[in-house]
Amino acid sequence: MNPLLDLYLYDRLVGHVEYQPQSTQHPLRILLIGPKAMQLGPGDRYRPDAQTGLLDSKTSTRFLQNLLPEGPYRRIITSGQEVADADLLVDIGFECAGAISLTRAGDAPSSGQYTPLMRPVEDYFDTSTGANLRQIIRRGRLSQAGEMPKFGLHRDGDGEWFIPQDGAKSTWIVKGPRDGLTNLAVNEYACLALMKLTGLPVADSMLLGAKQEVLAVKRYDRQVMGDGTISSLHQIDGCQLLGVDRGSKYQHSPRAADGGFSEAKQIGQSITSAQIVAQPVKTGLLTPSRHMLRWHLANAVLGNNDGHLKNFSAWQQTRGGPWSLAPVYDVLNTEHYPGHDQRFAIKIGKYWFTLASYKDDWLRLGKMLGASPPEVEEELQIAKNWIEAMRKRAESLPELNTAATRDLKKTLLERLVRAQEWHTNKLLFHGMKKTSR
Repeated sequence: MNPLLDLYLYDRLVGHVEYQPQSTQHPLRILLIGPKAMQLGPGDRYRPDAQTGLLDSKTSTRFLQNLLPEGPYRRIITSGQEVADADLLVDIGFECAGAISLTRAGDAPSSGQYTPLMRPVEDYFDTSTGANLRQIIRRGRLSQAGEMPKFGLHRDGDGEWFIPQDGAKSTWIVKGPRDGLTNLAVNEYACLALMKLTGLPVADSMLLGAKQEVLAVKRYDRQVMGDGTISSLHQIDGCQLLGVDRGSKYQHSPRAADGGFSEAKQIGQSITSAQIVAQPVKTGLLTPSRHMLRWHLANAVLGNNDGHLKNFSAWQQTRGGPWSLAPVYDVLNTEHYPGHDQRFAIKIGKYWFTLASYKDDWLRLGKMLGASPPEVEEELQIAKNWIEAMRKRAESLPELNTAATRDLKKTLLERLVRAQEWHTNKLLFHGMKKTSR
């Protein structure tokens, strides 16, 4: 079978992608090559057949599909046309998350070039036709997963911004507005700042734009070397870690079970089987199970119901090194948007609604994630300090103290006050449960 794409990992040709038109559900298959084929992810899931170098079609297709944009963001890129995943990978798959690059079979990879950013960054998010955003993405050949409009930029040592073209590596992802979601950039910026108070590693970010604020998030999967060259670090998102399709990122999704995700236990099992290691933080080594538990708890406190499988990742901080959980990204208070599904992305014990959950629900979740009861107890105790720190920081954060962000600040503070009461009365409370929704 003739390959459709050449597959590069760390700028090295490691395999090919074959297209199987007769297989409508899993049409892509990865063939890894070389005397010692490199794995695309941790654990047995990504270990190719020893004789053929092939990954099975389901694993291959789901891995590649999870590199691609979704929803309205994808429709902007494709001008509203239905474009097959294989064709979209050909068009924009060269600059992906992590250290993966895809080129049309036989095409030599390009190091690309950079041009100075000459217009206001927010102009690329025009809401009429999406032409500016579409053009910058296609020229950069950037494929970023998710539904929010975004594109890549590079920022040099002098703070100047440049547009990557022809596959040149970006070092920042710029995220734009979305209709009906007010103060989206400030919301995420503030929540990322508050998330840092938990002690978890968090991606750096800054607000840009004069006419309309947009959010720039620094790519932790890119390293600028001493000579100015940019090196990629490999990562996979939660869907790729679990081997599930992108339609299963929410546990309550109608497609979740069919797509491979049905319970939080799968996260804990995947962390174990993939041998995800503990990582150093200010307070010592943080195990992956406690990292995941704290991430869930912080999302609950902040009112972020969008903590789905694609909003956490594992990465290799050194080429070929051990896998650990990556810095936190994509955090915002979704309560501020009444149209958003207010169910938590992943069920907490018996509950979809976080502030309805009790201590034993978090003990159950902790067990699924691989944390022992004493570890869960300790995480719940630690949370008392960072919840209070979040509330104080939200009061003083300059970006929340403007006329334009008054309502957002009110939403965040009210959530944090309710979260403190919930934490005290339900998570640290040892009595019986009361009836709750």
